[in-house]
Amino acid sequence: MSSKKNDWGQQFTEEPFDAWGTIKTSTNDSETKAVGWTKVVKPAPTKNQKLIWMETSKEGSEQNERPLWAHETLKKEQETKKDELPWNSKSTTKSKNVSSEVSKEQVSWVSDMSESYDNSTNVNSWNKISSKSSTRNKQRISSSSNTRSGRHSSNSKQQSRRDDKGPILPELIELEKPEKKGFRAIPIIPTKEELFAKRPKDLPVNKLDEPYENVDEYLSTHCRLLREDCMRPLREGIQKLRRINNGRKQKTGDNDDEDGEAVEYADDEAEMQEELSDIRVYEHIQIVGITFANMGIVHRISFRTKYGERITWSQSKRLISGTLVVFTNDNFENMVVGTVVNRSLDLLTQPSDLQIDVLLSGETFHYNWPTNYIMVECTSAYFEAYRHVQKVLQELDPETLPFKSHFMGHDRDKETPPPQYLLKRQPVYEFKNLEAIKNLEKSNGTTMIDIKDSWPSYDQLDTSLHMSQYEAIWRMLTHCVALIQGPPGTGKTYVGLSAIRLLLENTSGLIIIACQTNHALDQFLEGIQEFEPDIIRLGSRSKSEKIIPRTLYNISRALKDTEQPNNKARRQLMKERRFIEGKMKQLCEEISNPCISLDFIKEQELLNDEQLTSLQQDDWVTSQDYMTVDESNRDFIREWLEPVIRIHSSKHDALEHQLAQMDLEGRIVTEENDDTEVDEELLETIEAEFQDGLLRDENQKLYGDFVHLRSEEYVEDENEFFTDNELKEFESTDDVWTIPENARAVIHNKWKRKKMQKAQKELENLSFKYAEICAKIKKERMREDILILQGARVVGMTTTAAAKNHDLLVNLKPKIIMLEEAAETLEAHIITALTPSTEHLILIGDHEQLRPSTAVYEMAGKHKLDVSLFERLTGFLPFTRLSEQRRMRPIIRQLLTPIYGTEIEDAPNVHEYPDVIGMTENLFFINHEEEEKNVHDSKTKINEHEATMCAKLAGYLVKMGYESSQITILCMYTGQRERIKKLLREEASKSVDSIRSIKVASVDGFQGEENDIILLSLVRSSPQRGQLAEKSALWLKVLMILEGMKKIGKRLKLICPKHSTRIEPVITSVEWAGEFPPDGGCFKKCGELMDCGHLCPRGCHIDSHDRVACREPCLRTLPCGHPCKKECRRPCGPCDVPVEINPKCGHKREIACQMLNEYKCSDKCGKKLRCGHQASVF
Repeated sequence: MSSKKNDWGQQFTEEPFDAWGTIKTSTNDSETKAVGWTKVVKPAPTKNQKLIWMETSKEGSEQNERPLWAHETLKKEQETKKDELPWNSKSTTKSKNVSSEVSKEQVSWVSDMSESYDNSTNVNSWNKISSKSSTRNKQRISSSSNTRSGRHSSNSKQQSRRDDKGPILPELIELEKPEKKGFRAIPIIPTKEELFAKRPKDLPVNKLDEPYENVDEYLSTHCRLLREDCMRPLREGIQKLRRINNGRKQKTGDNDDEDGEAVEYADDEAEMQEELSDIRVYEHIQIVGITFANMGIVHRISFRTKYGERITWSQSKRLISGTLVVFTNDNFENMVVGTVVNRSLDLLTQPSDLQIDVLLSGETFHYNWPTNYIMVECTSAYFEAYRHVQKVLQELDPETLPFKSHFMGHDRDKETPPPQYLLKRQPVYEFKNLEAIKNLEKSNGTTMIDIKDSWPSYDQLDTSLHMSQYEAIWRMLTHCVALIQGPPGTGKTYVGLSAIRLLLENTSGLIIIACQTNHALDQFLEGIQEFEPDIIRLGSRSKSEKIIPRTLYNISRALKDTEQPNNKARRQLMKERRFIEGKMKQLCEEISNPCISLDFIKEQELLNDEQLTSLQQDDWVTSQDYMTVDESNRDFIREWLEPVIRIHSSKHDALEHQLAQMDLEGRIVTEENDDTEVDEELLETIEAEFQDGLLRDENQKLYGDFVHLRSEEYVEDENEFFTDNELKEFESTDDVWTIPENARAVIHNKWKRKKMQKAQKELENLSFKYAEICAKIKKERMREDILILQGARVVGMTTTAAAKNHDLLVNLKPKIIMLEEAAETLEAHIITALTPSTEHLILIGDHEQLRPSTAVYEMAGKHKLDVSLFERLTGFLPFTRLSEQRRMRPIIRQLLTPIYGTEIEDAPNVHEYPDVIGMTENLFFINHEEEEKNVHDSKTKINEHEATMCAKLAGYLVKMGYESSQITILCMYTGQRERIKKLLREEASKSVDSIRSIKVASVDGFQGEENDIILLSLVRSSPQRGQLAEKSALWLKVLMILEGMKKIGKRLKLICPKHSTRIEPVITSVEWAGEFPPDGGCFKKCGELMDCGHLCPRGCHIDSHDRVACREPCLRTLPCGHPCKKECRRPCGPCDVPVEINPKCGHKREIACQMLNEYKCSDKCGKKLRCGHQASVF
């Protein structure tokens, strides 16, 4: 027996055991649960197995033992067969100390993996795929009965179920849902009654200054406000379209607004069309076919845009996944509602009709629509952002909502208590790894702090933390609801990461990190990854190279062929789904066939025996080719109907097709996008979450084969009329071939309608069963996801994903959740991220800077929907404001005074920033009167003057020596962003290529980031001011500060660092883009001597002369003493100066100087020999 110490230095004994089972522990502190570990001696695991941790506690006289999640691998000692593993029913080896029930049901099994996500890391175990835990986790103290092993103890009602082999799959917890009445009865999919209704007059207001009476009122308020924000643009757009279609003007009290005043509508139809700003209409809607997705049967819809309308689908936000669409052919008296699930560019850039995939609501299976159907899209409110939140709000149990007394405003003006888990344990935390505090042990005597009572005085510490940051960490660790507000640059992310590190090192169980956008989530998780690799991110749309391998999708994919749980239930459900798919494909093929089958005729007894015989014995039976034809392959019905089978085509259709091809280029080459102006970062995040739910894990595309529902052929019976008696006479004819051809079409199509009715009922039943099976498969996959996520310390997700995966969170039972961007997140999104197990909520944000966005302005102004939970709570609960900024130079920070007053301090480092090279001012606003313009039919804007100024100024700064990575251009509109990007590419092709890599981003998308130089394009110059009008009073104060500091004007002043002196600065005043010096600096000549000795011929520039090609005559002297005759930019080379040479032979010549040492006379000698002859040698 050996003695060990736990993390608190307490002694406990370890007793080895020789089989799978529990470990006995003891401790000198009876109030503390002890954790011990040991090696398994036999039977040895077949692969690298985890050490099994056991927690022992006493409750009364009963001793409870359960396994904790294992962290360290046990090296393989010997190979054994799979049937020797303890969970295998064939195993005969059992522990002497442990019952078979424990050995089979409570041992966590984790095996090594053959490959990792990108084959760059050798992943050796199930837990390692969630990343390797550091050795400090080896003896981590378990603080509750709900630890990361699976979160269930022996007295827990939740049980785990295992298939025949593989890891344990947990049973799902399903919370009891309240009765559906009141706001809980509002349907998720809008109904005709809702879309035809007037504006509700009794909408509640988000209560800021008074408490809510009860939880139901609180939940109802946010549910109804969200619903109205989502549905009002669509509802009023459809109602306006109905009036346009009816061709009448309505100016009555029936359309009062909420103040009871009559709403007036335009007199002519053209003006009424302008009122349809919240919806778009598409025509010629047709159902093309179906495919199969995880959420149900998906219909492929073809449509057309208005002729001549140009749409750049690769940039457009039209019909993105998750968009709500409504179909009708009778002015919305009857309608079908659907959700766009897939928008393939291949289907949107084809010369024929455009196509998208839509999930239709309702129980009816749609297979064919008349050509006069239209499709309406709502452009203002993105349905996917609302539906999951509404569903969770309706299902929340008022009794189990965490922090309800604080949320309802009942506990005001007092500190929130510590989290419940702190009250169940000794709240001593280890602070030694907090790098910001260096001398804690010296000043405090220990690195252990009782976080409830004995925080060291800030004055005693050697710390890089500001006092407000130190207080923020205290608040985040010790309050069940902690609010941290931080102006820009004050270290919100830094203190958040510090708190997470301390929580990870001093608690067990996983922590949830939630952010509003994918971008912010990736940034925060990257920070956590620096000290805790054991993270998993929900959602597969991360753009971070560091986080992508840590997504649940990639981890699950890596486990797929190795250690995936043997989920028999899911495999069986998949078989059932494939069977239903097969049946539906068969029925769809029958529907798309223009002719019904002979089998159906026989089954329904539509023809008698004589008629069937005549059908199969027509005149050609007697022909000479009869014996060579396989009778079994003949389609007798098609042969009978051949004269009346037509193809869906006409001269008119052919002309339209040709025009569509001619117009294709116009639809896809438009340079500017036609987005409605929205929070693009948030929209991309929500769309990505929707796609994650739609796509199949195995191949990231729509699941299943595409099945056509339309045939190019049809049996024509138009313009044919027969009396009932005539038809009866034809139908009683023994020889069906004697029936007139046009009558055959009428009779057949009557049969076809009967077939269609039967097929539709079957398809509706199968579609319903398919959806049911999809829901069951989703639950089975959730069980597998839970098994993986239980091995993580940190799970990250967006707030949209939190609402969408609320059932998953309920089963993970996290106690701690931290929300970044809390001040710009709607209150309902935060509520739906909480579960009954949540005991600790940390909200970080800055409500003074950003608020949540709403689709309807009135929901924000009148009903206060844009006030976040964070902002509302700061109105009556204590919070910590970070007060030292370390990002901006002081002159820029002064612009924040109207928002934050004088409470922000400047850190010493911001006083040391160097001046911007080439600029007379480090802060300057250019005032101009060049107005913006709209981009096509969208709400986005472009200001060409600002765009060219930004591009030219960015190019100037790069020429002044700055790297492209040091510059960021921010825009208020996405249209402006795309325009500036294009101009930068053009500028790069003319001068410095690196200009094209300058980052151009939206203001919202750059939240939390920083750079050395920021160029800001506000775009709006018209009196309306657009987005800036919302806080016009605030902007007036900012302008007053700028004018007081003389930092605003019509001309930007540039200073040349090369030619300026203190007495005489060289200033270039710029008002237009064409006035920038071409090479940087100023418009003077460079005038400096280059290394070659000539004056630089370029205009003023800051970069070196290395790239200057000097065209002056060379001044260098060659080794031979002659001056070089070439241009200075060219190498001198050998001397080409002609010189006269007089060799001994007497043959004078003029040769190049470089040939002197190599010259040999080539003339004949000419001397007389002794014999009298002349020498003929050279």
